[in-house]
Amino acid sequence: MTSSLDEARELLREFPVVDGHNDLPWALREQVRYDLGARDIAGDQSAHLHTDIPRLRAGGVGAQFWSVYVRADLPDAVPSTLEQIDCVRQLLARHPRELAPALTAADMEAARAQGRIASLMGAEGGHSIANSSAHCGVVRPRRPLSDPHPQLQRGMGGFGDRRARRGRTVGLRP
Repeated sequence: MTSSLDEARELLREFPVVDGHNDLPWALREQVRYDLGARDIAGDQSAHLHTDIPRLRAGGVGAQFWSVYVRADLPDAVPSTLEQIDCVRQLLARHPRELAPALTAADMEAARAQGRIASLMGAEGGHSIANSSAHCGVVRPRRPLSDPHPQLQRGMGGFGDRRARRGRTVGLRP
């Protein structure tokens, strides 16, 4: 007889979790100023963090949106957002067998086929781009720094809508 836990694990193998928000980069900034060696997520970090690779795996996470969040009251939100993006890129470089960069659904499927966790990024809040659609250039393709993310539009009314339209004009997909 199969247990409920076994059934759940089987479902997760076929339909992995896509976690839409993870504040690990901010926690790494606050706790260890991005010293990834001090909080190596390859092992158990439950004493310090909500996230590590073993728990992502155990939870059936197949794709993770890393929030490149910065507080709205920071006077230097754009450079701080770029630091967060760099942190995620360092995580990907440090754990290439576990984490795969992803910009599209096809990238997510490829990561899954390789047994890796697809890693996407999302900026949260208009302050991350200085409340200006002109700053969408920092996410402009060829090699975007971050992905469009619904968190950026939440609670921003017209600005969020304009940012989304601007993102689509430079080739980003919501």
